[in-house]
Amino acid sequence: MKIKTLLRFMKLSNNLRLDLGIRGLLPDWKAMFSTKDLKGDLLAGVTVGCVAIPLSLAIALASGVAPAVGLTTAIVAGIVCALFGGTPLAVSGPAAAMAVLIASVVKSQGVAGLLIVGFGAGVLQMIAGIMGFGRFVRLIPIPVVEGFTAGIGAIIFLGQLPRALGFPHMPHAELFKLVLSPATFISDINPTIALLSVATVLVVKLSPRVISFIPGALLGVILPSIFLALTGVKVPEIGEIPRNLPLPQFPNLGSVSWGVIFKETLAVFFLASIETLLSSSVVDRLSKTKPHDSDQELIGQGLGNIAVSLVGGIPVTGVIARSAVNIRSGAKSRRSAIIHSLTLICSVFFLAPWIAQIPVAALAGVLIAIALTMLQPSTFFHLWKVSRGEAIVYATTFLVLVFVDLIAGIQAGFIAAALLGLLRASQLKFVLHKRDGNYPVRISLNGPMTFLTTSQFDKIRTLALKAEPKHGLVLDFSSLTQLDSSGSGFLIQLIEELRRQGLQTVLKSMRAECRKTLEDFDKDQLTPNLHATTESEIEKMLSLQFSGSPRNRLLHGVQVFHEQHRKRYSEIFQKLADGQSPHTLFITCSDSRIQPNLITATDPGELFVVRNVGNMIPACGRDSTPAEGAAVEYAVGILGVREIVLCGHYGCGAMASLFSGIDETKYPSVSQWLSDATNIRKNNPHIKTPDEATEKNVLIQLENLKTYPCVQEAMKSKGLQIRGWIKDLKKAELYEWDEKTVRFRPIREITS
Repeated sequence: MKIKTLLRFMKLSNNLRLDLGIRGLLPDWKAMFSTKDLKGDLLAGVTVGCVAIPLSLAIALASGVAPAVGLTTAIVAGIVCALFGGTPLAVSGPAAAMAVLIASVVKSQGVAGLLIVGFGAGVLQMIAGIMGFGRFVRLIPIPVVEGFTAGIGAIIFLGQLPRALGFPHMPHAELFKLVLSPATFISDINPTIALLSVATVLVVKLSPRVISFIPGALLGVILPSIFLALTGVKVPEIGEIPRNLPLPQFPNLGSVSWGVIFKETLAVFFLASIETLLSSSVVDRLSKTKPHDSDQELIGQGLGNIAVSLVGGIPVTGVIARSAVNIRSGAKSRRSAIIHSLTLICSVFFLAPWIAQIPVAALAGVLIAIALTMLQPSTFFHLWKVSRGEAIVYATTFLVLVFVDLIAGIQAGFIAAALLGLLRASQLKFVLHKRDGNYPVRISLNGPMTFLTTSQFDKIRTLALKAEPKHGLVLDFSSLTQLDSSGSGFLIQLIEELRRQGLQTVLKSMRAECRKTLEDFDKDQLTPNLHATTESEIEKMLSLQFSGSPRNRLLHGVQVFHEQHRKRYSEIFQKLADGQSPHTLFITCSDSRIQPNLITATDPGELFVVRNVGNMIPACGRDSTPAEGAAVEYAVGILGVREIVLCGHYGCGAMASLFSGIDETKYPSVSQWLSDATNIRKNNPHIKTPDEATEKNVLIQLENLKTYPCVQEAMKSKGLQIRGWIKDLKKAELYEWDEKTVRFRPIREITS
């Protein structure tokens, strides 16, 4: 037992990144010392640095800390997260989505409490990455994320309005009054500050359309600063920027509330991780390189947040805006993010006097522009159009977050998403099929039959009990997705009621896992003999000779198609009405047990199918009535198929007749059709069974196909491929002829 425990621990240890992923990062670190792509990384790093200066200052302001803290945070995070992260082209730093949460921590616990929260969140991120939990952090419903982002945008917008209008700090309740009754506050507005803020918003939003090579946020702080310097107008400014980076130190722990700290640490951990991994997903799409490593990214972010907290910074995430600028500016490696940090260091040492003169109103304008981008009401309207349930999740998250608080907003979003999932999981549909004559009543069920769908059970019972005993009842479970104890109990009770009423019941096509669940709860063994999979079995079980039963079966199938599948295929049929372009000529036996579209999971219009007894293709010119040859020439020469599959099957009656013989007087056409196949046994005396004959027959037909000139030409000039398959009906397995191993191999073992 101890040995097994030790082996399990060793296996678990091998999956842990106890080295912080450094072994995997060494090649990237080595590449940073190369001159390859240096120009692109240099340009991208400087560009992102220019973008990061105003954004870092503005986000720090919104977070309730000194603007200079934003620069320190961006510098440290840019280097540490770039070195250890799992998204090489991402840029990390202060994020607008975190600003509101950080501000609430600062307000309740002070800067010391914030640093502890950032340190703790970093430790949790690092542990999550080491343990391989990165993939779980991404299991967040998109409507919750979108609603959260919009809610943060709304809070940032409200929070910056007083600064943008020249008001002193306003309580949360007063902010709503400002929005709902602006006329009350008009007399208190500082016109200079208001115009400056509005001008900044316009510059940030509109300048990229005119001057795309200079970031809008950078222009948004440069132009107002130049204007004030030239006119001499006095407004509140950022103030002095320290020209050095603080040394690492741990904050004073004496005045913090540990219960609140723990709660806020979890909130920052989850939000920072979600924001980071969402950013990484966007980077994947923009960079079109290999996908990011979620676990390594969490390790990098964790180390970054630990380092930032030790120098007095605010929690960081991967930032979509800066990462996008990085990629679009030509970044090729982690080096660009480090260059971005070096650019910020240079700005601190050489541009501090000018940065100090940036008006607070300009930073407020930058934040309002960011908030307007985050709001994006079009996202809600799009969700409302495609999925009203998800739109409600979005709205719930947004409203609770704005009017209550951040944590409550996330919780409300998760609860709404869970309720939506339960609602969707509780949709059990059923259709009654009833025809005149000796035809059983059918009830087709689609969806889960679980405790969530109990509201539908009484309706199904009512329909079932109306069936007449002489006809019988078929419960069609072909589309039943799930069955639990509640559903099983209902079915057993219903079958007992139907039996007392003298109504014989058949359970058609129930999945194996659902059947097992039903039988586990069927203590009286009422159901084992009620299962059927084919119409022939249903007919025997009900002991009925249906008048015109084949037609009734077809009519039933047509009705099911119209009710359940027609909508799904309507677009395909509309396109196919103008013509066909199948990719494969599929030649197989007429045997009713072989269904080409079923075994290949293909849609209408993909396969050009030829079927005959024994899947035979006479050699070119040897067919007196060349139906098969015509089909081959039409498919290859006119339709231009790229594959030909010739599919035989074990248990083939045509091959069995080679051993048992054919009555030529009774079946002259069959005898003549299979005359060539008789040579299989004559020329191959080692063949002893019909299945061996099936394999040989497939190989012979492949050679016959190659006698057609159109096939020969397509194989040479168009890369036409010809393949031989065999279907094993008992095992539900498909085999393909492999020239290398000279045998039929299971297709699932063949990768290409």
